[in-house]
Amino acid sequence: MRIQGVARQITSDDLTEFDLIFCMDQDNFEDVIEMGGDQNKTKLLLSFVGHSEYTEVPDPYYGGDDGFDDVVKLIHDAVNKLESLLM
Repeated sequence: MRIQGVARQITSDDLTEFDLIFCMDQDNFEDVIEMGGDQNKTKLLLSFVGHSEYTEVPDPYYGGDDGFDDVVKLIHDAVNKLESLLM
């Protein structure tokens, strides 16, 4: 699977512009809240979609040879579930 896009850091404008802010792990969540993020619209992605095995996206560097592929699949599955929840 190939993902195309551009990454960027979250900005304070994002906190008011978007209805939901999804974080990959608890550290990111806490950073967003410290920036002034609303706890009611800031969510851990995997917890929000009700993933059974993980509540946070694991760091791919510690996932062995397939770490990055596994994390991409995990996020892809979560986003597909999120899409169905929000439709």
